[in-house]
Amino acid sequence: LTKCQSYEYLIAFELGRRLRLMLNILVVIPGTFSVFTKDLGKKIGLYDRDTITEDLDLTLKIFKTGGKVTFIPTAVCWTYCPYTWEGWLRQRVRWSHGQIETLVKHRNIVTTRTTYKPLLILGVFDMLFMDIILLFARIFSMVWLAINFSQDIAYIIILISLIYFMSEI
Repeated sequence: LTKCQSYEYLIAFELGRRLRLMLNILVVIPGTFSVFTKDLGKKIGLYDRDTITEDLDLTLKIFKTGGKVTFIPTAVCWTYCPYTWEGWLRQRVRWSHGQIETLVKHRNIVTTRTTYKPLLILGVFDMLFMDIILLFARIFSMVWLAINFSQDIAYIIILISLIYFMSEI
């Protein structure tokens, strides 16, 4: 499980972050992999206690104050990866819950007529679609498959796993 998450991080950072940086829609700097100056920290107010995804909250506050976020692919960092399925599930639920919570907190990015950059708004919608809407779509589709094809559940699990691994490759 830890090796799979390391692989996932490699894909997410090396491909996902680079692509989002090229498109100028990088809206989250992962907490473990983020660095900012003390002056910027004072300007944005550092960490708020009203969110559990402080990395996303910080990034959105940086954008809202006119700051710039970048990705440096040569940075080296070590992070904790859960080694049990229970820990992995808790991590993913925390991430999803925190993203929803933080996007609701900063909803004025997309709901008000402000001077936020269009690419920031696009990046928020991208995150909303890719990380939240598709999460529920995946869960719904797996439940639907399990209910409608319960006699073939082993084949369904194998098929879903193969599709997932092929899309990752």
